[in-house]
Amino acid sequence: RENWGGAECWMYQYEIHNAAVKHIVPRDQLLIYKVGEGWDRLCAFLGHPVPENVPFPKENVGGGTPGNIMDKIQQFKVMDKIQDELKMSFAKILLTGGLFLAAAVGGGVWAFRR
Repeated sequence: RENWGGAECWMYQYEIHNAAVKHIVPRDQLLIYKVGEGWDRLCAFLGHPVPENVPFPKENVGGGTPGNIMDKIQQFKVMDKIQDELKMSFAKILLTGGLFLAAAVGGGVWAFRR
């Protein structure tokens, strides 16, 4: 994979995370829910009554609404922080692997010359 910070990487990580959660969390304690489903399944799962005369929130609606989720992501620059963390993690992995490789080659050369 050429672009570890790109959309393909994020989708892969998302799928791996979801698979791990589904494997670890008992079925009776996990609700796989799409926000568009509204209150009914969510409230039933949580054991709470469905709110009366309260529309289901639509926080993840882009554009036009000040304070929507996209504004918050941009405000806190979450994606930049995540990409920085990914880059640092990969750099640490590469550095560690390089050190082990150098030690192995150096040890082999040292043993060969003895």
